Amino acid sequence: MTPIAIVGMSCEYPDARSPMELWENVLAQRRAFRRIPAERLNPDDYLSSDPNTPDCTYIAEASVIEGYEFDRVAFQVVGTTYRSADLAHWLALDVAARSLVDAGYKNGEGLPAKAPASFWATPSPVNSPAPTCFVCAGLTCSASSMPA
Repeated sequence: MTPIAIVGMSCEYPDARSPMELWENVLAQRRAFRRIPAERLNPDDYLSSDPNTPDCTYIAEASVIEGYEFDRVAFQVVGTTYRSADLAHWLALDVAARSLVDAGYKNGEGLPAKAPASFWATPSPVNSPAPTCFVCAGLTCSASSMPA
């Protein structure tokens, strides 16, 4: 096994905007499930009490991140670029940037120009308060650089 060093951490989960908040939720056995917002999934179109109904779900609750807003001005992202990408892309960038800040590299200042770095979030345990999530962003990142 190759030794690694964790020098910065960050996360964005339902009801947890930091690793400390996530850990507190785990210890308190809090679950972040709530009714799926209609703007995410219109229940009139997709909710059915019969699990065998095609193209429908019978589950009305999910663990979703609420109130997240990407600060495109701080990241110097123009409006057209921002609107052309999925919010998950900007969330991954934001979480990676917060990891760098946690490691002492605000705005990437002080990082070696050619040093490899990878950022990832491992899948959360089955009984955790958040759904499985995988985020990858960084100076160098590939499937081979992520943990199995």
